[in-house]
Amino acid sequence: MAAISLDAFHRHADKIVMGNIAQTINVLQAMILTDDEKMLVTPTFHVFDLYQAHRNGTSVRLAMRIRRTSSCRDGRTATKDRNDQRVRVRS
Repeated sequence: MAAISLDAFHRHADKIVMGNIAQTINVLQAMILTDDEKMLVTPTFHVFDLYQAHRNGTSVRLAMRIRRTSSCRDGRTATKDRNDQRVRVRS
C-alpha cells in the first residue's frame, strides 16, 4: 500500500509539494512496531527507505506510441496498427 501511494505522489509531483505519513509507530501500516523494550521496522519502513533516493528529484513526463505485438504459436508475429483496426501477421 505504501509503494502504491508513493508512486501516485511521484506521478503527480507537479501538483503535490509535500506528502507525509500520518502515524509512524504501533498502528496499522506503521513504519515501526514496539513492544516494551523491543522494536522492529516493518516492510512499510523499508518502502519509505527505498524511496528516499527520489526526494528532491525532477519529475519527467514521458509519452510514447508503441505497437502492440504478440507472437503466434507458429513463430510468426502479429502486429495491430495504431487504431487497433487491422492485424498483420508476419512470417
